[in-house]
This record gives sequence, structure tokens and C-alpha cells, in this order.
Amino acid sequence: MMVAPLDHMGIFAVDKNGGDPVPIAPGFAARWSPGGTMLVILRGPQKKGPAASVWLATADGKQSKVLVVSDRRMGGADWFPDGKSIAVSYMQSGKYSIFRIYLDGSQPQGNQPQRIAGDDKASWYEPNVSPDGKHLIALTDCPADDWDTRRWCTSKMIVFLDIGTNKGVILAPGVYYSLIWEKR
Repeated sequence: MMVAPLDHMGIFAVDKNGGDPVPIAPGFAARWSPGGTMLVILRGPQKKGPAASVWLATADGKQSKVLVVSDRRMGGADWFPDGKSIAVSYMQSGKYSIFRIYLDGSQPQGNQPQRIAGDDKASWYEPNVSPDGKHLIALTDCPADDWDTRRWCTSKMIVFLDIGTNKGVILAPGVYYSLIWEKR
């Protein structure tokens, strides 16, 4: 189990039977790798440093390395089921978009992360990749220029996206946070 106490920004592990929290690494929005041996962790700005960074850490926190350093703010990360890439939301041109980053650096577009969700109309963040790696669910803002959507959209929407076609469907309007796939 992971918890992030409000008085200390960091990732902690607690035994399933209870006990004292054990610090793993600084940061927030941690997600376990598919095999449970690694964590992807976001970190906010450091003193006079970049706006955000993405880190990989071993489950015990004894080893960690920076994967991405950016001058842009980040809004969530998740693993693809093969454990070879992650989906990361970060700001681009004033809006959050979701990018796929391959851990071995073998980006299909040279050395650039592959944008898999987002546009200039609304921010996309808190990505959750499906167990088959073909879809994701995410949060998005109400599109600023879509009057039909704005009439019923209160702030955030959950969107289901087919990664291969980049086609999205709004699942629920006016909701916020905590998206997760349930395995049945």
C-alpha cells in the first residue's frame, strides 16, 4: 500500500498488516510497475530547478533514476502493461497532453515522446492505461469552444480513449480524480 501524508510530500510503503510507514522516495502520484518491482514517481519543482520530473524507483526505494526532466508541469503517469513504457501527462502549449515514453529510449519519433492524447482545446491528465495497453481513461477539462459540452460540463470529464485511433468518448461529466481499471 502506498500513502502520501499531507505533511510530507513523499511515497511511503505500509505493510498490509499495518505498521509504521517506510519512506520509499520523494514525490507524488506513484504507480507500481506491472510486475510490482518498480515505481514511476512524479516530482514537482525543486529549489531553482525544473518544473517537474519523472523518476523510476525500485519498490524498496534503494535505487532510483530520473527518466524525464521538464520545464513543464506534469499531471499524472501510468505504466503500459508490458512494463516497457509509461504514459505521462505534461503541459504543452498551455494545455496538458498525454505522451508515451519508452524506458529504453526507443521512441518511434526519434528522441521525442509520442503524443497519444491531447489537443489545443482541453487539458488531458491522470492517464490510466488499460490492462491490454490499447486504451486509456483520463481526465479532461471541458473544451473551451464546445458549447454543447459546456452546457452540462461542470469542471472535469472522464474520457475513454482508443490509443490506436486517438478517438475518445466521454464517459462521465463533472467528476474528478481517482481513475483505475478494475480487473475481472
